[in-house]
Amino acid sequence: MALKVLDNGYVEIKTQKQALEALQRFRDLKAEIDEVKKESGLDELEADAMAYKAAAQNFMIGKDIEQLQGDGWHATLVKGHGSSRWIATDDDIQGDEREGVESLQTIIERKFKSKITSKGTKARRVWLKITKRVIDTDAIEDAVGHGTFTVDDISPAFVEQERAPYLRLFDDG
Repeated sequence: MALKVLDNGYVEIKTQKQALEALQRFRDLKAEIDEVKKESGLDELEADAMAYKAAAQNFMIGKDIEQLQGDGWHATLVKGHGSSRWIATDDDIQGDEREGVESLQTIIERKFKSKITSKGTKARRVWLKITKRVIDTDAIEDAVGHGTFTVDDISPAFVEQERAPYLRLFDDG
C-alpha cells in the first residue's frame, strides 16, 4: 500500500519499510522545497527576515526591554533557565555561578556546628540522609518539609544556568 498524507495531516506507517519510504520522501520533498526557495529568492527573503528579527532581539536584550507592541501584534523576549544543579561540596563550585553560592556541605556544617566527616554528628547524619553519590533532591525536599532546613538555609547550594533569551512574535486577538 502506497503511503499518503491523510486529511488530518498524518501518514500512517506500519512497517520499517514504510518508515524508510516516508523518510526518503521527506528528503526528496525537502530538496525540492529548497530548490524552489532558492530559484524564487525565498532564501534571501528568509535571511533578511531573520536579520531583522535578530537585530530587534539584540536591541531588546541590550536595552532590557521585555515586550514591544506592534499594530495587531506584539513581540516578547522569552527568558528562561537552562540547567540547574545542587552544589554538594566546595569542589563542585565551578566559578561561573551567581554570587553567594555555597555548598550543601558548608551549609550543613555551619547549621549543625560539626563536620560531615565526624562520625556520630548531626551534620553527618543529615549529610548521609540527603546524599548518595549524587544529591537526592527528593530527600532535600523532605528535609525542608520536616524542618531540618529552611529553603533560605539551602538555597545558596542550588544554581540554575540561564539560557540565552529569544524573541517570539504573536498576533494579538
